[in-house]
Amino acid sequence: MPETMEKNKIPEKFAGDRRTSLRFPLNRGLKHHGIGASNGQAGCGETINISSRGVLFKTKERVRRGEWLELAISWPAQLNPRVKLQLVARGPVVRIEEGRVALAIHQHEFRTQSVTPNSSGVETPAEPSSFSEA
Repeated sequence: MPETMEKNKIPEKFAGDRRTSLRFPLNRGLKHHGIGASNGQAGCGETINISSRGVLFKTKERVRRGEWLELAISWPAQLNPRVKLQLVARGPVVRIEEGRVALAIHQHEFRTQSVTPNSSGVETPAEPSSFSEA
């Protein structure tokens, strides 16, 4: 078999996976809220994994498939020793199963963040500026 074909071969463990982007494990605190028709519904949770096109996270709040959310995820890298970052991602919920929610990322940006530790010690990002105060 030519070397170029061998390089493009899909590893067996990924052969049945239809995702086009690799997922990376990432356990970080997050806050979410509905945007558009779901404006105002808010909650918190933790990421499970992330890719360039989506994020899988746990939450106790009820969300619906097709609902658009904005997530504010506490990012592990820092801008400098005193300023932390958060990833703000927006998109529709594409799958829900057993308290886990998959969100397709349609838009994202990094923002600076203030930090609020929760009772379990997980750093939860402060609400991004687009969250409503109502």
